[in-house]
Amino acid sequence: MFRAIKRADIDIKYSQGFHPKPKVSFEDPLAIGIESESENMYIAVSHLIEPKEVVQRLNKQLPAGLEILECSEAESKNNKNRQNGFAYRVRIKDFDFDKNNIKKFKDQKEVVIERLNKKGKVNKINLKNVVLDFKLTSKKEIEFILKPDNGKIVRPYEILKKIFNFTDEQSKKALVVKIRGRES
Repeated sequence: MFRAIKRADIDIKYSQGFHPKPKVSFEDPLAIGIESESENMYIAVSHLIEPKEVVQRLNKQLPAGLEILECSEAESKNNKNRQNGFAYRVRIKDFDFDKNNIKKFKDQKEVVIERLNKKGKVNKINLKNVVLDFKLTSKKEIEFILKPDNGKIVRPYEILKKIFNFTDEQSKKALVVKIRGRES
């Protein structure tokens, strides 16, 4: 993406310091093994440029399969998408999602996962604050919405392991797709 921006001759801002970096960020970077139908990217530009022109210039420079769908001026730093969450669809061939697991999750007051931070301290995250909605679309497919909890991002594989008792092997076989960035 950085090369495409440079080739498109879009004058972007850079951070200050010894190793300036382009001010480009993705809203919710995808974890390894997760696909996405669309992603939001933010670019800080040095000079005003029309959003339509950004789309045209970038699309000329991107490889086949990647396309900028739209561009607009960004809202304030209080990112509404993060508050509304990100939706995911999970499909797996050799597994049937059990609606009883969803009911059990919804009935509990607290469902906690634990993580070790860089300093070896255990951080606890209550999934009841993270999982906004579950929808069983078929025996082999489920959709859910995740939102960050105090800056802590929970990934779909953690939900699958905790609520549906996925093994590492099942996680590898699951097709996880981020289906939209914002709940309308």
